[in-house]
Amino acid sequence: MIQVVASDMPTLPGRGRALLGALAAALVLCLCLALASRWQGERVLAEERQELGESIQAPARFLSDTITLRVGMLTMLEGFVRNSELVPGHLQERFENFVRYLHYGSEDVRVLGLAPGGVFRYVYPLAGNETVLGHDLLHDSRPQVRGDVERALATGQVTFSIPYELRQGGLGVVARRALNVDGKFWGLAAVVLDVPALVAATPLPNRTDIRFSLAREGRIFYGDADLAEARPVIATVPLPEGQHWELWAVPSEGWDARASESYRVFAFTGAAFAALLTLLVYVFLRRTAFLRRTVELTTQQARTSESLYHRVFDSALDGLLIFDARGKVLSANPAACAMHGRRGMESLTARDFVHPDSLPLFQEFLTVADQGREFHAEARDLRADGTAFPVEVRGAAFAVAGGRRLLAVVRDRS
Repeated sequence: MIQVVASDMPTLPGRGRALLGALAAALVLCLCLALASRWQGERVLAEERQELGESIQAPARFLSDTITLRVGMLTMLEGFVRNSELVPGHLQERFENFVRYLHYGSEDVRVLGLAPGGVFRYVYPLAGNETVLGHDLLHDSRPQVRGDVERALATGQVTFSIPYELRQGGLGVVARRALNVDGKFWGLAAVVLDVPALVAATPLPNRTDIRFSLAREGRIFYGDADLAEARPVIATVPLPEGQHWELWAVPSEGWDARASESYRVFAFTGAAFAALLTLLVYVFLRRTAFLRRTVELTTQQARTSESLYHRVFDSALDGLLIFDARGKVLSANPAACAMHGRRGMESLTARDFVHPDSLPLFQEFLTVADQGREFHAEARDLRADGTAFPVEVRGAAFAVAGGRRLLAVVRDRS
């Protein structure tokens, strides 16, 4: 007796392999995420630096324009001196009346002064600048001041000092010009500017989002002294004599604050995406392993079923014949071949082994089977040597992947 053991449906296999595949995918995704996060951080930093650099251009231009406008007061003072030489007398009174209107609204101008022969005789405003009155510029003890004065005398042009601590206190810069009347040296005109007041007139002090400094030749002279190590963005402030200052700025919370926030968002989103992809890879590999195992088991079962079918087909005592829909033999078992005296019957038709008197019954068999009913009849077949013998035939149709087939069970009645 042949016993067939049914196999259970396969459970999901390949968990270890799927986990290894998912782990490999996770490592690759983490590496990609790290590289992408670094790129994102650099991009955000570059954008922030560009944005901040653009935002300080306007204050830098405003500062430059204000200084240029104030230095232009030297021309007004020169005109006053030339006019006063034509109308002598009451020079002090006329000076005060003139510079009062010239100074109006210019809170960043500390001093408007005239120094006939190099000695300050006319100073406005006098309050707070008493130490300036009577000061001899030609014999100043400070090297940088003497250098500026000598340059003014030599060139006849405006000289602009470096920022320094003023005699009357406070950080300032001084614009000077040597004045000549009728081809002779008359003296010097000076405009002293207060650096903190110049900066206060710009929007910079009101910005809480940045820290800033003013520098000259890479050295900070006003503002936050720690910006040199903070990778500041720089805007140029053009000045007279071809000089320039540098406006340095950094975010008040540092460059890493915004980049860190962007990095966290990017990293969280990337990590979630990587986790989702890892899960999908795991499910895909697990499902692939399951399908592969299912195919293997199905193939194995099919082979087992086919082997069992052939064993049953070949060992049957009755003759078994399988026909196509047109009546051609597709397969015959050994019993069928033996009773018909043949070694094989494949590709034969009914006319080759059915007695002519029984051919109508064979046609009836085709019709009945095609209608889905079972056929039963007694007929006569022919052996290979032409000998007729009685048979009992039962038949029916069955469906296969290639179409309908007809099965005939033939029993020798001789």
